[in-house]
Amino acid sequence: MKPELERIRNRARDVEIHYVDQGLHVMPKRMVEVLQKKVQEVSYATRIVLGYGLCGNGIVGLSSNNKPLVVPRCHDCTALFLGSQAAYAKMLDARPGALFLTPGLLEQRKDPLSRFEEDYVPRVGHENAEWTIRTELKNYTHFILINTGGTDIVALRERTLENVAFFKKQYEEIHVKLEYFEKLLLGPYTDEDFFILGAGEKVTQDLFFQKYGKAPMLRE
Repeated sequence: MKPELERIRNRARDVEIHYVDQGLHVMPKRMVEVLQKKVQEVSYATRIVLGYGLCGNGIVGLSSNNKPLVVPRCHDCTALFLGSQAAYAKMLDARPGALFLTPGLLEQRKDPLSRFEEDYVPRVGHENAEWTIRTELKNYTHFILINTGGTDIVALRERTLENVAFFKKQYEEIHVKLEYFEKLLLGPYTDEDFFILGAGEKVTQDLFFQKYGKAPMLRE
């Protein structure tokens, strides 16, 4: 989320932003440990706002001892890019086989083709790597580039199209605004978009089923 948040930072001068490695999403138990430590480190803040959704239960158990903890009402971080959990659920209903690629993922080379080339192949060889990643992606039909209006969109689009060609998927591009990111940094923190937990109150999975019912399938 760094590309998007940094574009808003100058409008939130009294807000500190602390970034955490996106790779923690594949280690939910480790993720909550890292985030809990971060929350404790910033206990001097007036309010702590989390830039995560439920994310495969990776934030379950998280709490702030002495300050309000504001948590996006999202099952998945992708909803932050699309503007709301409802918008994300609607998109998944229309494209159940969608894999969303954000500018940050592409810039950090966390897209499927980069993972294949730079992680899988060196570890298990080309043939095994290709079989493995194609198996992982077999149920996806569309690679969707989330265009947040950054200046490097041409390069990101080219990389997405390389992914599409290699994995034989369909390409889509959606243009989004930064509304949810603005709310993260600037508010307002409404019940529609956020949970506001009191001091000592822990994040639970049940919170995320209160309004929208069953969560959409979570993917990485």
